Amino acid sequence: MSYASHKLEKGDAVTFVGAVDKAMRGARFIDEIPMFGWIQSQEEVAEFIDWALNEHGGKFTDSQLSQLTAALKNVGGYEVQFEVRSLEFRDAVRRLVVGGGAINPMTVRSEMENLSNDSLGPATGVPVAELHASVQRLIHTHEQILQHDISYTLRDPVISGWEMFSLERDMLGASEHAVLDRIYKVVRLRVKHGRQASEYSDAVRLAIAAYRHKLRHGEFPLSIGEMDEGLLGSLPLHVSTGESTRYSQSILGVTISSKLRDDSRKIAVHLYPKRYKQVIEDEELED
Repeated sequence: MSYASHKLEKGDAVTFVGAVDKAMRGARFIDEIPMFGWIQSQEEVAEFIDWALNEHGGKFTDSQLSQLTAALKNVGGYEVQFEVRSLEFRDAVRRLVVGGGAINPMTVRSEMENLSNDSLGPATGVPVAELHASVQRLIHTHEQILQHDISYTLRDPVISGWEMFSLERDMLGASEHAVLDRIYKVVRLRVKHGRQASEYSDAVRLAIAAYRHKLRHGEFPLSIGEMDEGLLGSLPLHVSTGESTRYSQSILGVTISSKLRDDSRKIAVHLYPKRYKQVIEDEELED
């Protein structure tokens, strides 16, 4: 992407858009674990698009901007979040089971402070469907909690999945309960990060819509409501109606911030343009 960004600085938007498309498609095929690194890869591409719009937005055609919108469509989305987090949990659990498909209590006790996939050794070859009933119950309970928590894309749920499925958690054995308690603390943080990634991606897509509006009408819209309706069709309703995002336009361009994540001084989290690190290296890249 650094080379493509360098080409964009030289006026070559075609190479940049092609690199974005290639990066997003390539991120779907991680050799070790399918989709394991997809979310992080998508976020990195979103940052490149953010930079490209902010620094070189006038170099793109309407069609190219449409392609960038499509590339960001599923960043941090429910399906991706659920599949990745579910896969991570199943993989960790399958590294704790013994030959009969049940969790080894000795491994749980010895690895309680070190429950990461890298430290647990190889996974069992037993398919999930053939694992012990107690382990399948553990996986099912985790997925119920995960589905509930991921579905809240706007804000933290009033009742978390952990609280909602407390009865299901109480039905787990001691070892299974310990595994769920330990691993889901990490999963919860990743789910929150995923929601923030989705919010950021939506802000970048909203900025793209503003640039497309400018191409058609000669200037940025003053508000989300002034944008052509067709430019907002792929965005979540809470974004296109302004429920979750604060949009402002000035002679300097477009600024988008969150109405949902304010700090203690009630200053909204700045979503676009992001306060990103320098993307392009200082040294000249060869063409």
